[in-house]
Amino acid sequence: MDKQETPTTSRPRLAWIDMMRGICMVLILYFHTEYYYAEANIIPYSMYVCDALIAFFLVSGYLFNGGNVCERGERREERGERIPQESTQGREPNVQRSTFNVQRNLIPYLFFTALISFPKALAHGSDFSISDAFFTIITGRASWFVAALIVAELVFSLIMWISRGKKWLRCALMLIIVPAIYVALRINSTLYTRQTHEVFIYFWQLDVAFLAVVFLYLGWLYRRYEHVFHRFHTSSSLLILSILFIIIKIYVYKSQIFLTIFPIQISNYVVFIADTLLFSFLLSAACKRTCRHHESTTFCLGLRWIGRRSIVFYFLCGGVPLLISMLLRRIGLPYNGCYPTIFLVLIIVIALASLITWFIYRYIPQVTGRKIR
Repeated sequence: MDKQETPTTSRPRLAWIDMMRGICMVLILYFHTEYYYAEANIIPYSMYVCDALIAFFLVSGYLFNGGNVCERGERREERGERIPQESTQGREPNVQRSTFNVQRNLIPYLFFTALISFPKALAHGSDFSISDAFFTIITGRASWFVAALIVAELVFSLIMWISRGKKWLRCALMLIIVPAIYVALRINSTLYTRQTHEVFIYFWQLDVAFLAVVFLYLGWLYRRYEHVFHRFHTSSSLLILSILFIIIKIYVYKSQIFLTIFPIQISNYVVFIADTLLFSFLLSAACKRTCRHHESTTFCLGLRWIGRRSIVFYFLCGGVPLLISMLLRRIGLPYNGCYPTIFLVLIIVIALASLITWFIYRYIPQVTGRKIR
């Protein structure tokens, strides 16, 4: 989630990226707060949760470093320059950099899933077993999103390495082979579910990971052609796209379209792609404008602070809302149907999650897999 530094270099942070991730993280915290406190998804999952999750995949693709060499090579080709063969072969630094990025998500995955395995079982009233917890962690089931992101980054890195400087090969792998593998995985899991009436969970969330690879690629393409997309940042274009996004959301709500990422339940892929891409584009445009004119405001700084630490917030996004909801019910303050109280609970959740996150980055930053400047 947070990949703006490399093993050998330190790049300036992008304020709008941090703010975008902060907003998405707050949305995910809100989803869990509503679910645990009100004991129901009053606002349907498909109205905003899928958008926030896919936005994280797109951001990860935007910040991906392994494609820099082929990116430079293709630009030289477009200018008519001859590219030496050695410039597109044996680029080990890119492989090392990509491995480093994966490692930065793997370290917190292993640490936090192990740390919260017992409290999680206790909170849900389940029997705790070290062997079961170990199996859940090593098979990628302890945190589906981070597990899928790790695998997706590995697959994406491999594809970028195989297709060094070969745009046609990269496009074929990303837009034909990867979707074909995803479809095959989905057919297999669907057949299993029909026969057993149970949800099939792949090893290290392979189906979600291959879905994520496509969005990593789209995020990478957005970075490369960002100057083209900026042409649609005019007020009139953004207004039209916003109206289109609202229409799509109304259609999703009225038609009861499923856009669930885990377990995957997507009933209309055309709507899913249009919906998630529009959300991310509009959010990125809004964040760029906000950071350009109001970067130093407390609100903006707060969201950026959360965004910079989104990996830790993600591991807390379920446990903290559950804990706060249980405590409120214990002291006689359950959800009574007054929806605005959920926003008050959300503020408490964000405050506690922020305090825990600050403590982790202050005293044990090694477990986060990254440095915070």
